[in-house]
Parts: sequence; C-alpha cells; structure tokens
Amino acid sequence: MLAVCSGSVYIVITRHISPRNGTGNLMVWTALLTLVVMALAAPWYWVAPQDGQALGLIAIALMFAMSAGVTIKAYSIAPASLLAPFSYLEIVGAVLFGWFFWQEFPDIWTWFGATIIVASGLYVLRREAVKASG
Repeated sequence: MLAVCSGSVYIVITRHISPRNGTGNLMVWTALLTLVVMALAAPWYWVAPQDGQALGLIAIALMFAMSAGVTIKAYSIAPASLLAPFSYLEIVGAVLFGWFFWQEFPDIWTWFGATIIVASGLYVLRREAVKASG
C-alpha cells in the first residue's frame, strides 16, 4: 500500500513540477530521494552483493534511470489520464517476468483483480475522451 501511495504521489508531483523543471533536474532529485529512503532502510535490510549481483544492480539502476526519465518527460507533455493506461503494461511485464524466471503463473484471483483494475482504467480513459470531445 505504501508503494502505491508513493507512486501516486510521485506521478502527481512530477506532473505539476515537470513543465517548470528540466527532465535531468527531476531525475537527479528522484535519484537523491530514492537514495535517502533506501539508506534509511539499509541498516535493517542490507545484504552485500555477491559475485555477479553487482552487475545486476547496476543494470537495475540504469533501467530505473531510463524509466524515470521517460516518465518525467511523458508527464510533462501529456495529461495523466492519457498516460495512466500505459501503466497496465506493468501487469503484462510482471506476468512474463514471473513466468520466465520462476515458472509462476497468476491464479484466477490475480486475473480477476487485474481485470477489475484494467477495466476501471479503461473506463476512466473513455470518460476523459468523451469529456474532452465536448
């Protein structure tokens, strides 16, 4: 729940301040805030990377940076209601990732919940399109 709330706050703040600040500036602040939050949790959860894990962590950091950059840019030029449905691709990515790496496949309740989430998002998208057209 905390992750969902944090993500929502991030999107709202990004949408409001990105037109006045550059993408690079917001990326730096996003990275610094993430560093501070993770550093607060580190004393209790830190485990030193072993063998090739450091390369994986670097790859994750680079993907996060690229994701943050395109997210900031997108929210600076398009309304959130238009961009929100694209976040449903995360569901597809999570299913594929889980299936590929752990041979896990979502159960019926997961599909049921995902269907409700996607249907709600598509409804909002349709409603916004109708409202925008007059």
